[in-house]
Amino acid sequence: MTRPGLSRGARLAAGALLVAAGVAAVGYVEWRFLPASGKPLDTPLALDRAGPVSFPPFAIERSGTYEIWLQIDHAAGMLNFGCLTTEPGFEKPCSPRKPELDLDWKVSSGGIALAHGATDIEAWERRGAAVPATEAAAAARRFQVYADRTDNPSDQTPFYHLFGKFRAAAGRRYALTLGIHRAAPTLAKLHPRLIVGLTAATARLGAWAVLFCVLCVSLGGFILLTALVPRKAPA
Repeated sequence: MTRPGLSRGARLAAGALLVAAGVAAVGYVEWRFLPASGKPLDTPLALDRAGPVSFPPFAIERSGTYEIWLQIDHAAGMLNFGCLTTEPGFEKPCSPRKPELDLDWKVSSGGIALAHGATDIEAWERRGAAVPATEAAAAARRFQVYADRTDNPSDQTPFYHLFGKFRAAAGRRYALTLGIHRAAPTLAKLHPRLIVGLTAATARLGAWAVLFCVLCVSLGGFILLTALVPRKAPA
């Protein structure tokens, strides 16, 4: 004797509940990490001249590790992006090209410096100089072939270069200052923006939320399907 399964109404309710839970998880993450709380600073950055740059103080709504990014247009091309910004991993195909991004940064709160750093052009160029010229040229050609094959002309997704991070506490105000050591004329034409945000943290949480949503919607959809589609009577 077989045990009776869930009634049709119970299966409909369970399936709908699972689907709703999955959609709600993604909705909550999107609402919880709105740019206002997860990205307290997003502003144009003038790179066409050297000198100090100060930004208006910004308030932090969520405690955590915040990252400082340079955003530039996709039109730069991946190789130019890496060579101009001293992006890690581009030393070999970029040698002996000279990078443009050369700055230091400092984050303070209440007049007290909390974190600082700088682009280390000398170390980046030293790693590139250690590569023989013929090997560097071959690496640049291979990378360009790869970029030509994979780059989509319609893709306008910006490039992002991470150059700093700091810990921040909710409820406090912070100030960021830059010291641009020299002008970066090529980068200046690519609509550079400076962004402070919880990018990595929100990306990880968002990925888990999407995975949870897919599982819930898939299982809930299956349960709803079994409830809505009548079983065939045995012959």
